[in-house]
Amino acid sequence: MNNAYLGANATAIALALASGVLYAQEPAYVTDVSFNHTTSQVDVELSLTIPKEVIENNQITLFLNGSFDVASVEGETLSSHSSGASAQIPPWNEHVLEFKSGYDTHRVNFTYSGEINVEDGHGNEVSGERIHLTIDSAWHPIFANLATPMQGTVSIQLDDSWRVYAPGSTSREESRVVLESASPQLDVAFFATQNDNVLEENGFSVIYDDANTQLASELSSVGATCLASLNEKFGQNKPLDSASLVLLQRQGPSFARANFLSINSNNVQRPPFGYQLVCHELAHNWTAIGNVMSHDYWIPESFAELIGAREIQSQFGDDAYQSLKQSWQERADGTEFVWREDVQQRASHRVNYGLGPLKLLQLEDRVGAQTFDQFIANYMTSDITETTDLLDLLTSLTNSETAAWFEDQLATGDLNE
Repeated sequence: MNNAYLGANATAIALALASGVLYAQEPAYVTDVSFNHTTSQVDVELSLTIPKEVIENNQITLFLNGSFDVASVEGETLSSHSSGASAQIPPWNEHVLEFKSGYDTHRVNFTYSGEINVEDGHGNEVSGERIHLTIDSAWHPIFANLATPMQGTVSIQLDDSWRVYAPGSTSREESRVVLESASPQLDVAFFATQNDNVLEENGFSVIYDDANTQLASELSSVGATCLASLNEKFGQNKPLDSASLVLLQRQGPSFARANFLSINSNNVQRPPFGYQLVCHELAHNWTAIGNVMSHDYWIPESFAELIGAREIQSQFGDDAYQSLKQSWQERADGTEFVWREDVQQRASHRVNYGLGPLKLLQLEDRVGAQTFDQFIANYMTSDITETTDLLDLLTSLTNSETAAWFEDQLATGDLNE
């Protein structure tokens, strides 16, 4: 870490307090990071404020990249800290923090460094041309339950030749870029580049590498149309005024974090599938996070999948929609069920992006288009993350018999009533 900036956390905390970033209900981070663009090393200092609402039995567990060297973990109310390899995700370490009783909040300061593995297939990169960091790098602590969101600011040591994109807003302070998150997220992701390739259309920007010039033009138009349409449907109380899509020829999954999307261009080469992915990721601005490892995680993925397909149908016609529906049927083939109350494991991609949206269409056939559209709108403007709550919503719109029928349908792979 640059010794001239050892006071970064104190300055950033003051800025965060002034801008209202530190909340009582969610953990809040104030992070200072610098990079060695030759070795892919990151050096991090951060302060994490943890409210008692997210602490169980006076302790929490955080994930952090297992190869990082943690120099210090300190806090006035911290009674102990231990770490070790995670059995759940072996490349990561679990850091168990135990706190003293009787406090409403706890503040823990971390100092650590390490090299990002740029060859692990997840699409993370630190180089002289660009930086791309996602949840898979575990460069920033995240809660090990994969269900507790955080919010805060990140200060990055980069000169003014770099442009930075992230969930929320960015501003520059001399040789640093400050990222302020738009909404609570499970992780801290961002992209920085020295490339000037940007296309903007009606609030939707595509930041792209040289290999994706033509595709960027196509996706900027698709994304702008989807952004306007989804805002009209779901944005009355939570508008998405603008969004940035980072389009790279890289490895790893595509993902969305509020107004920030990152897409692996290898996944969007064939229309309408690539176009639908953009609308799917935009839809996630309104789907509640929940526990990404839970049995209920079929909900946000399946709804986003269907909503994205509907947007493509509106833009490109029924043939495009039928192609997407056929891809769901191919994924769903042989899948036994979507959700059962007595099952705990996370649903597979064949459920989330196949059987799940088909089951939603099955529900539409039963209740009719008008009621189903209201069902979608109510879900997308709520904080529902569990299937039991979704069934309660369906009961309120229809009746208990319909909800019981849908619960039975979710418990089977059969697409016939």
